[in-house]
Amino acid sequence: MPTTAPSTTRTTAPPPVRATVVVLGDSISRLSEPEIEGALAEGYEMVEQSRDGKTIAEQTSRAALHARGGQGRRADAMLIELGTNDLFNATPDPTGDIRRLAAIVSDVPCVVWHSVIEYPNNVNAEARRINRELRRVALSKRNFYFTDMIPLVYNNPGAVGRDSVHPSQIGRLYVAAMYANDLTEHCRLPPVPL
Repeated sequence: MPTTAPSTTRTTAPPPVRATVVVLGDSISRLSEPEIEGALAEGYEMVEQSRDGKTIAEQTSRAALHARGGQGRRADAMLIELGTNDLFNATPDPTGDIRRLAAIVSDVPCVVWHSVIEYPNNVNAEARRINRELRRVALSKRNFYFTDMIPLVYNNPGAVGRDSVHPSQIGRLYVAAMYANDLTEHCRLPPVPL
């Protein structure tokens, strides 16, 4: 009588799923894209949606698309760095735009709002008002967080470019490190290398 060896079935665990991170910003994030990609691309699926000169309201449709999963996977985390152009474009209701954007992204598992720079000139009062609203919105939901870019990026020597708005090459590294920290500390999303 022939004997057959018992069959062994091997199961392999599916590969870990990397979190989809959407960076929704203006020129500050857009100029930092290479540094952000360098800091995050190894551990996350990155979707960069930063655009030069865009206000909060102008980026709302992009946020809605990723909050709903309109381009593939839905965002697991959204890093929002907007508001500076609202200062310079005299947007009529930036705090209302922040609240509208918050409603759109409210179901994203983790949303980190970043402060605008408080310049030492006549837009300073409006910058403080926008930052107060960003903080208020961040406190309104358990999945919302606030990161103040001023001490983390702009207060570091050499971090600001000649225009006093955009980060220098060193400042862009601070932006990337801040985003990486946001994902691990606030969002509790560790990087998953492939």
